[in-house]
Amino acid sequence: MRPRRLPLARQEAADKALEEMQKAGIVEPVGYNEARSHRSDGCRGQSTQEEREKVEKVEKVEKVEKVEKVEKVEKVEKVEDL
Repeated sequence: MRPRRLPLARQEAADKALEEMQKAGIVEPVGYNEARSHRSDGCRGQSTQEEREKVEKVEKVEKVEKVEKVEKVEKVEKVEDL
């Protein structure tokens, strides 16, 4: 099956999500032929426990960062109200 192109309206969001996953170590850039090959452990698209733990860790960090941003905004709003 050939990969389909994303609509231009969604390309920017997809690129940003992919970049974040690369920074978090969830995915690595690979060539087209490498991406189609099977994993060395014999799994076909199934994530390992280690990969699931990485994803959970990244999600927790993202939640903490969101909370910190909200707290900063609330502090700025309080200062501006004074």
